[in-house]
Amino acid sequence: MWALVSFFIVSAFGALDEFRQSFALGRNVGFVDWLADTLGAGVAVTSYKILPWLVEITKTGLLEKLVWAPIKDPDNEIKTIHNRTEDPHPSGC
Repeated sequence: MWALVSFFIVSAFGALDEFRQSFALGRNVGFVDWLADTLGAGVAVTSYKILPWLVEITKTGLLEKLVWAPIKDPDNEIKTIHNRTEDPHPSGC
């Protein structure tokens, strides 16, 4: 809930800043500038929400298990993603 509120506060502040710039000589209002502020707020809030989860996954080793998990092929032979037995380029390319 607070992350969403923070996102809207930063977006509103960016809009007010663009409005304020319209009164300064030599400055202009830019929709793209406000959009960049809003996008930055979105990235910051998303990172803030995801980072603790990612740190926890890294600590538990779950991420490593997901990435390097064994894969069973149709012959019921266990292979890992990073240690394939078949040649990826059989023609020697």
